[in-house]
Amino acid sequence: MKAIIKAVEFTKEFKNEHGTFYSFKISYNDKFGFYVSKSNPQTKFIKGSEAEFEELTQKSDKGEWIKIKPVAPAYSGGRGGYSKPTLYGSFAVSYAKDLIIAGKIDYDNLIEAATDMFNLMKKLDG
Repeated sequence: MKAIIKAVEFTKEFKNEHGTFYSFKISYNDKFGFYVSKSNPQTKFIKGSEAEFEELTQKSDKGEWIKIKPVAPAYSGGRGGYSKPTLYGSFAVSYAKDLIIAGKIDYDNLIEAATDMFNLMKKLDG
């Protein structure tokens, strides 16, 4: 869900086997939930800004409450936004370097071997 954050209030600090955590009461849409962060101040929920998050109903011996979990950004496949030619060039030079280390080519042939590998990767990718 998306909502405009109306208020953010630090509620408590606590420690467990994973470290120190900070709890915040987040108010939005005439209701509130709790968000736990490893940092204080937290940066996921800012008063007056729109935030995207999930509401999870939690139960404890003290009753029910809403846990707020920020929506994680979509995974981009691990390429860090690099274009295919940039990736191909990096891999091609790395592979050519490996051939030098293995004694299969001389250093003087690095660029030629890398170019050949680059062209092969582009061809195989279609």
